[in-house]
Amino acid sequence: MEGKKLFGGKAVIDGFDNRSNKLLHKGTKEEIEAFIEDIIAKAGKTGIIIGADCSIPSDIEVQRIKWVKDKVSTL
Repeated sequence: MEGKKLFGGKAVIDGFDNRSNKLLHKGTKEEIEAFIEDIIAKAGKTGIIIGADCSIPSDIEVQRIKWVKDKVSTL
């Protein structure tokens, strides 16, 4: 993770592109979970915040955010 290298020892935000044609809006639960696993594999479990750019659009299904929360809590 580039941000962790740049800001060594500081928490960084990484995660989803929140545009309507991207994974958080269109992906399956399995695709979203696999993406999270990949982020954690690359960045580790400390010093990272999983997010969606700097905001989450109001038109996204709440269930999709719950998938992210639930997956992160199992890792």
